[in-house]
Amino acid sequence: MEKKTKTKTFLLFTGIKLLFTLLFLLNSSCKREEDAWNEVRVINSTNDTLVLNLTKKYISDFGDKYVLHSNSECLMARALYTSGFGIIEDNFGDIRDTIEIYRNDSLLVKWGGPLQSLPDSNHNFYNKKSWTIYQGGNNNKYEIIEFTIYESDLELKKQTTKR
Repeated sequence: MEKKTKTKTFLLFTGIKLLFTLLFLLNSSCKREEDAWNEVRVINSTNDTLVLNLTKKYISDFGDKYVLHSNSECLMARALYTSGFGIIEDNFGDIRDTIEIYRNDSLLVKWGGPLQSLPDSNHNFYNKKSWTIYQGGNNNKYEIIEFTIYESDLELKKQTTKR
């Protein structure tokens, strides 16, 4: 009888150890690498700190704010299965969405959705031709799409995309 109890105890502890080992291996092997995502980035190429205010009118009148320091970039969205313009359209490409750029609490530019193809001369957030797309990340498997804010974008007061 004592031998059966020892065997059961041994099997129970062995099973628990095996379970923890499997959970550890699964958890460590399923972690996604930092560069294994499609990304949307905004680059501030000016010498000023800017605030980008994203307003999703269909959700709220209060938006998300991104502080863009001089000559820096920020990550606005990440997705695994959606890439490029699909990420923009899904997250902030509705006709009611707007992007506003502020410097020292002064509104400098306002762009409104939806995302569309406009002439190259119209550089704005909702113009597909204003974005740069390239492959990157894990073995160049993922798409990175970038919009750069230039000083010339801030010279025109409150420009908006025609709807």
